[in-house]
Amino acid sequence: MQPQTIDPVELHAKVCQGHRVDLVDVRTVEEFMEARARGARSLPLHGLTPEALHRGRPAGVHGPVYLICRSGGRSHRACEMLVQAGYVDVVNVLGGTLAWQAAGLPMESSHLVESLGATT
Repeated sequence: MQPQTIDPVELHAKVCQGHRVDLVDVRTVEEFMEARARGARSLPLHGLTPEALHRGRPAGVHGPVYLICRSGGRSHRACEMLVQAGYVDVVNVLGGTLAWQAAGLPMESSHLVESLGATT
């Protein structure tokens, strides 16, 4: 069974329509801190298990887990791993963070957060 996919623009549209989504970034913590899709949470590929996925799931979020990485390769592997483990409600974000950013969608970074904290 092939994992489902979604375009970053389509996923962002869901968020803008009020859908609460669980967007999981499977890159390294360092990559995640540098720049990420707004609203993503970090769960690096090396620690990804169905249990870890459930532990960090935001309260009140139902439906699929959307997986994102830099360009789509690691998140695709993550989807395959989870499907093999029996977790079928996973969706790969096509093109990853690079496609998200190229589409002009909202991004976050630790540098932005630090600079905002310094000015308040």
